[in-house]
Amino acid sequence: MLLDIERHIERIGSEISKAQTNLLSGNSVNTNNINNLSKNLFSAYQNSFQNSRDPKELEAEAQINLLIRNLDNLEKLITEASQKLSK
Repeated sequence: MLLDIERHIERIGSEISKAQTNLLSGNSVNTNNINNLSKNLFSAYQNSFQNSRDPKELEAEAQINLLIRNLDNLEKLITEASQKLSK
């Protein structure tokens, strides 16, 4: 299960980076893939180690929290880009 979560973390991180690069370059972003990956990650997280204190699982939890912050930042960028386009 931990390997699945690590895989999801890597894929979401990659998708977030691509989306941020596209936005900052003035290109459009399709967030469906990020949303689907996020849902899968959250589901795997809930089903595995929510109350665990294993060091590897704590590291994965920290990475998930970082991804959540990155997703929040991406959402802000998308909102700003959308507002600029609508003007």
